[in-house]
Amino acid sequence: MNTITEAERDQKVKKAGLAVIGPETNAQIPDPEQAWKAVSNLEIRPSATIAEDADDALEQVNQEWLTHAHDKKIINPDGSFLVSISAPGSFRLPWARVQLSPSIRLAQELTAFPGQPEFVAMATDGSAACGVTSEEDEYWVVCSILGE
Repeated sequence: MNTITEAERDQKVKKAGLAVIGPETNAQIPDPEQAWKAVSNLEIRPSATIAEDADDALEQVNQEWLTHAHDKKIINPDGSFLVSISAPGSFRLPWARVQLSPSIRLAQELTAFPGQPEFVAMATDGSAACGVTSEEDEYWVVCSILGE
């Protein structure tokens, strides 16, 4: 399986309704792998769950993620934050610094497999992360304060 390139990742992110500002090179913040571990491990409790078979489930995922990401201050006042997607080799890539647009399709486009949203966003200061994972028959929105 081929590993994803930064350009391919950026293309997926743009398709999801995010403007790519550029790669994040701040070495003082947690890397994508650390943030993924914080939102997807056996001890995690989701902040929200959405049944896979719910009406408009993926749109509900987008709304829940957006609500929790704002609540945890993942998203800056200017709409910017960091994002990592689930793809072969994605942990070796730097964070993508992105900015929200009026219409996001994160759950529809940032997927490990079709219909399986998998991504993690982090505050630009590295203080918190909020991710979406596909777990059996549910989608989980999971937030974590980093460094605790």
